[in-house]
Amino acid sequence: MKAMASTFVAVTGLSACTGVAPPGAGDPFAIPYEALSEKQAEPVHKVMDAPSVMVELERTAVKSRPDIYVYLMDELPFTAGVLRELGESTYEISRDAKGGYLFDDKAGLVLRAELVFRDERRWIWSTFGTYSLGIFGTARGRSVIIVRYERDGGALLTEARVYAKLEDKLLDSAAKALKGAVEKIIRDKSFVFIKAAKLVAEIAARDAAGLVDTVRGSAHVDAAELEEFRRRFVR
Repeated sequence: MKAMASTFVAVTGLSACTGVAPPGAGDPFAIPYEALSEKQAEPVHKVMDAPSVMVELERTAVKSRPDIYVYLMDELPFTAGVLRELGESTYEISRDAKGGYLFDDKAGLVLRAELVFRDERRWIWSTFGTYSLGIFGTARGRSVIIVRYERDGGALLTEARVYAKLEDKLLDSAAKALKGAVEKIIRDKSFVFIKAAKLVAEIAARDAAGLVDTVRGSAHVDAAELEEFRRRFVR
């Protein structure tokens, strides 16, 4: 199984006009630019230096084991395929020839994502694509998405941030002027895959063997990935 090597995120060098305060030293959402290549850092800076909006997914409990959750976040095409087979989502995620990910929510969000950083508890992706912004129309833009998790006592908690930059100057201005409306759209669309990993992780924690039996033979789920999931988590 290929582990994802990047995650949507950006945190430093924010323009004062955005009203988004950059995270300070030691902030778990800070971007480790020193660990990124020049090619990886360039699109991240394009977002982080002057984002149109920033949205957060507050800490959310995941009723599962950390190893299951991490596997599903590292194998998002598999996770999305399971949900399509279960009829819980139409979201499609696939790998491309360059090692990136293609995201399509079938409702106006189409992105190519590169996992630019991965450590024990964080994923950071850099994305580029199109967003359907409701009454604002369809816009091309970039985003940096950061997802992290931690243990708090016996609870597994996940949280995330998305920084988005719209290419169209008029839409960028509108996004800043009507921040609340645009933030809601970005939040609803950008966090779908995180919610997908949470849902599948909780189903697997309750009955991993039953999940494997239910999706076995599905056209949406790669058979080799399903076998790897079974090997790891079915006892």
